[in-house]
Amino acid sequence: MHGKPEELPAGREGNLKAAGKRFAIVVSRFNAFITERLLQGALDGLRRTGARNEDIEIMRVPGSFELPSAARMLGRER
Repeated sequence: MHGKPEELPAGREGNLKAAGKRFAIVVSRFNAFITERLLQGALDGLRRTGARNEDIEIMRVPGSFELPSAARMLGRER
């Protein structure tokens, strides 16, 4: 492996734009020391791509069992 490093093929890069869209995040209160960090990471990603705080709704539920029904409920609200 001497000489020039191997040239990698060109990759694809996404163009993520959250501005003008609405988002809902459902987060479990169970294991909050983990789920709150995951929530902060999701919020950071949304804000970095242009989402405004007013366009993000957060719903906390007791545990993982309630996540699907809460997500379904938020998906129906427009």
